[in-house]
Amino acid sequence: MSYASILNEYIKKSGKTLDQISSDCAKEGVTVHPTYISKLRLGKRPAPSEEITRALAKSTGGDPDKLLAEANLGKLTDAQKEAYETYIKNQMLINFTLDKISDKNGVIYPFLHTDMDMIFTFNELFEEAPHGTNLLDREELSEFLSDPRNNQDLVTEFLESVNKLSNSPKVIFEKLKESTQGSSGNLLDFYSVNDQVDKIHVGSRIKIPVIGTVTAGPNGLAYDDFHGEEWADEDGVQGGEYFYLRVRGDSMIGEGILPGDLALVRETPEVENGDLAVVIVNGEEGTLKRIYKTEGGMILQSANPMHQPRIITGQELSLVRIVGKVKETKRRY
Repeated sequence: MSYASILNEYIKKSGKTLDQISSDCAKEGVTVHPTYISKLRLGKRPAPSEEITRALAKSTGGDPDKLLAEANLGKLTDAQKEAYETYIKNQMLINFTLDKISDKNGVIYPFLHTDMDMIFTFNELFEEAPHGTNLLDREELSEFLSDPRNNQDLVTEFLESVNKLSNSPKVIFEKLKESTQGSSGNLLDFYSVNDQVDKIHVGSRIKIPVIGTVTAGPNGLAYDDFHGEEWADEDGVQGGEYFYLRVRGDSMIGEGILPGDLALVRETPEVENGDLAVVIVNGEEGTLKRIYKTEGGMILQSANPMHQPRIITGQELSLVRIVGKVKETKRRY
């Protein structure tokens, strides 16, 4: 919007006549003739001084800073405007990208620090950073990246790398946990005070990340092969971290679970006897199995006669890791 269009909008919203606005300005010690105001609102005169602009904004109840910004833009050359617009677009891109890997307090998720340190571009940028700058602080990193003295190709490459990190299951799970933390707390408070389930609101939907594979590594579980997101009922995913695992193989076809189906999993090492769970054995990819506990061991049961039950006892138990309990499965046609 131009200075004239913004001023015209302010005047219309104020409901005042040009004479009244002129009189208001005079009370502020600023002389502005009604005819001059008319020409300003029609764009027949260039933006006036800051003093007049502030007086007009005060009289009409408008935002003086917004009006001043347009006044200053009107005085720039085309080249200056282009540079300014480029700077604003870059700043928006930086903030948008860093927001995706930051929590609601503007702090970059701690577990991403190592990943960011591994980015070659980050190391190059770090060498150019002012001494004492904490580039792992969201606000300081944003300020540093917007510095025009930086190599913009490096900044662009860095943002692309960060954008890839933002699509990792680790970040998605943190965002999920952050977004449901309040509702989970409210639910617990509700139970403790009222102990009435029928008053709980139902019907809300939430997006859950879809994972192709889950494995066990030295630093914990690794979620790989990200397949996007899928909707789930919010009331059904309370009290923990959840993900969808895309089913591979035919070991559970006897229960109607086919390759390509989505299994909603609540991450927990604790399951009941007979539960369907995602299990990792000896570092293999996680698979779906019924778990039956025995004295001194367990049985991993498939639902396909072509797959024999796997009996785990003794030292083999240390090779088994229960990833989580399957809450439900669904199929996309």
